[in-house]
Amino acid sequence: MGFSKKIKTNVCLLMLVMLIAGNLKAQERDASGLVPGFMTQAEDLEDLVRTGTASLMDIRSQLIALQEAYEIVSEIVLREQEGTLGDLPQKSDVLVLSRTDLEKLRTQLIRQATPAQLERMWDQAYTAALTYHTARQYNLAAQKLRDMMDRYPASLQGYAEAAFYLGENLNAQGDYQKARQAYEKAAHSKNISLKQNATFRLMELDFQDKAYDASVQRYEAMEKSSDRMDLLAAEIYLILGNWKKTRQAIGKIGPDSPLYSRALLLEARYYQRKKGPKAALKFLTKIYDFVSDSEKEDVALAIGELCYQLERWQDAIYYYSTVSPSSPNYARAILGIGWAQMDEGEHVESITTASQVLFIGARSDLSFEGWALIGHNYKLLGDYDQARKWFDLVLKEEKKNAAYLEYIQNRIRLEEMISELQFIRGAVSGGNYNDFERILRVNVAGLERLQKQLDASEDVLAQANPEMVLGGFYFLNGWGLRKDSAELGWGHWARQEIAEVLEAVERWVKYCEFELVDVAFLETTKKAQINQSLEAIDRLLERSIKKSAGR
Repeated sequence: MGFSKKIKTNVCLLMLVMLIAGNLKAQERDASGLVPGFMTQAEDLEDLVRTGTASLMDIRSQLIALQEAYEIVSEIVLREQEGTLGDLPQKSDVLVLSRTDLEKLRTQLIRQATPAQLERMWDQAYTAALTYHTARQYNLAAQKLRDMMDRYPASLQGYAEAAFYLGENLNAQGDYQKARQAYEKAAHSKNISLKQNATFRLMELDFQDKAYDASVQRYEAMEKSSDRMDLLAAEIYLILGNWKKTRQAIGKIGPDSPLYSRALLLEARYYQRKKGPKAALKFLTKIYDFVSDSEKEDVALAIGELCYQLERWQDAIYYYSTVSPSSPNYARAILGIGWAQMDEGEHVESITTASQVLFIGARSDLSFEGWALIGHNYKLLGDYDQARKWFDLVLKEEKKNAAYLEYIQNRIRLEEMISELQFIRGAVSGGNYNDFERILRVNVAGLERLQKQLDASEDVLAQANPEMVLGGFYFLNGWGLRKDSAELGWGHWARQEIAEVLEAVERWVKYCEFELVDVAFLETTKKAQINQSLEAIDRLLERSIKKSAGR
């Protein structure tokens, strides 16, 4: 089918894309480019999170004090039974102590404890901290662990492990500097597994900061590494261009490891960097039939990208097409098909394919890429007005996208706050704290009021502009989860991925700025060519008239 025929037969598909553009423009905007009312909603939510956090800190502190009072009384009872109470108050006297006096009593209990009693007190407190951590109540767990490490001697057997879990809980909250300090303490443990886990987290933090040399120095200092340390080290060696050490690190990860498929994909990147895309493609196609179904789509996406680089457009389209709609890589695959179609000269089909990304709740940076791809196709079709509209859309939507993602981060924080409130409420009402509730004056009524406030904000997302789907639906429905998200929780990885989205959007903004300059140049050139043609026609007509007049 000829190129002009394709345009005619697919004109209805173009109308669909035009409709999308029209809908994006049709909604009323305020001066900021956002739908009216959204900024008010966003500010209300931000204010709620700010004030709620302050209230929650107080409630959290009360719950921990409540837990500690319970631990103190338990220890008093045990020492009464052991006959080692000495000058310590009895249980009945403890029940009337103030919060300050309870804190003094805990210090006295620790100071007068035998080694066995000290271990027992530590274990009880540590069990409570792990309960918080397991329930993903990272703020509660971090506060509990921090208090424990301040009060108890570092010589205790479980101290290094507590330091590691303190790091985990701080890391989950995004407090990376304090998390690093906690991991450093844990990394000195004699327990190999604990040392590996802490060192891996430190390597990750170095990697985030692009401190690659520091990260591999930690790795090389370890006598024995874990699979995930090997994988991260291999990735860093690849970035540094150390081919030998890249292969050595990858080679340590065996077929039985859950990280094996990721190691294979990294090995393909090694081949690509060292020997070129053909070598990487040969390696991946060789393993494609042998990987599991769950891994096959990741490999297919990588093969599609390599085929695209090698300008094997039809092969790229084939492998991209094998990625299913349920895959987190589906939007990337759709865009891959769109770019390949564009390079095949199938611009109308490419526009239609790219438009699909706008309907599947993809990460917003992929939506920006889709807009850029649509604009680029229009430019190649010579429809500069349409091209400019789509490139302009990318520039206009950048600030709005950032505002939405900030809103989403607050919304994620809200989800975490609601979860924590529900946990605290259950702990207060269902725990063995009845004797202490009146002493510590845990404000259950205040907690319930805050809970209602936060619950009422559940409707905010539904009322917000539907375009927010581009930046929020993906995260709020858990599509932004990483494979290892169970370790540090959904909110942690969503926040990390939002940072990646903002960085990627910035790249597409720069791309479209360049494209707009190119469109302006092409328009000027086209007008100049038209003017030159018209002038040439005028000259021919003028000569023709003169000749006719001279006969």
